[in-house]
Amino acid sequence: LAIDKYKGHMTEVARRLGIGRSTLYRKVRDMGLEVREG
Repeated sequence: LAIDKYKGHMTEVARRLGIGRSTLYRKVRDMGLEVREG
């Protein structure tokens, strides 16, 4: 997953995927994934 590749840096993941950060969080939630902060 891109989240793993960028070590959870969601701003960077969203930028690389060409989507907004809130969209990324929504997609992650919709897929039932958990993202550890920090």
